[in-house]
Amino acid sequence: MFADFQAVSPDYFKVLGIPMLAGQTCRIDIDGKTRPPVMVNRSFVERFMNGLNPVQQRLAAGHNSFEIAGVVSDVRDHGYAKDPRPTVYFCEMPGSFPDPEFLVKTSANPAFLVESVRRRMQAQEPNRGLYDTKPLTEYLSSTLAEKRFQTMLLSLFGLTAPRLATVGLYGVTSFFVSQRSQEIGLRAALGAQPGQILAHVFRQGALTTGAGVAAGLASAAWLSKSIASLLFGIAPVDPITFAVVPSVLAIVAGAAIWAPARRATG
Repeated sequence: MFADFQAVSPDYFKVLGIPMLAGQTCRIDIDGKTRPPVMVNRSFVERFMNGLNPVQQRLAAGHNSFEIAGVVSDVRDHGYAKDPRPTVYFCEMPGSFPDPEFLVKTSANPAFLVESVRRRMQAQEPNRGLYDTKPLTEYLSSTLAEKRFQTMLLSLFGLTAPRLATVGLYGVTSFFVSQRSQEIGLRAALGAQPGQILAHVFRQGALTTGAGVAAGLASAAWLSKSIASLLFGIAPVDPITFAVVPSVLAIVAGAAIWAPARRATG
C-alpha cells in the first residue's frame, strides 16, 4: 500500500475549507494516553477500501496501528493538472515536528498580520523561527505562472483565429456566389422565382459550409487532446464551445451567401 502521509492539527481541514465526507475530523488526546487517529482522503478509500466503510477501521503503519476517524475530500497537493493521490493525515500537534508549516486564516490583509503572528509564535516558542511568510494565493499563483502564460497565449490565438476565420469565410463565400451572378441571372430569365434561386444558392452554400465545419470540428476534437494539461475543470471537448463556434460560422456563411445572391436576383 503506497500513500502520501501528512501530519496536521485538528483545524487544518477547517482552515483550508476541505470538506468532510464521513466520520469526524482530527482530535488529539492532550495527555497522550491514546494514540491519535488518522484521516484519509477519498482517493485512499476508492483505491484501498474495496467498498468498505473506512470509519473506525484500523490502519497499520510500521509497528503501530491507527484508527481512521474520518474521510475528507481530495486535495491536489502535487499540482492542479495531476490527479489527487491517496493520502493519510496523522492528527498531530505542530510542535511535534522540527519544521512545521503554519496556516492562518483571516478576512483582513494577510500582510498586516505577519508581525502579530510572529510575536505570538515567539511568545509560545521563543526558539522557533518564522520565515517565508506569504499569502496562500501568492504561493498558488507562483505554481501556476508557467501554465497561466501558456493559457494566455492560447487564448490570444483562440480569439484571433475566429476573427480570421470569419473574415476569410465571408470573403471566400461571397466571392464564389458573386462568380455565379450570370448563372443566377440566367435562371431568373428562364422564370425562376427569386425565392427559388436563393434557396438553391443557400443549399449549395450550406453543403460546402457544412463540410468545412464538420472537418474543422473533427480536427479540433483531435487536436484538443494536446491542450488537456492546460485545462482544469473543463473537458478538452467542451460541448458549449463546439456548439457556439460552428453556429457563429454558419451565421457568417449565411450572410456571405445572402448579400451577393440578393444583389444578383435584384
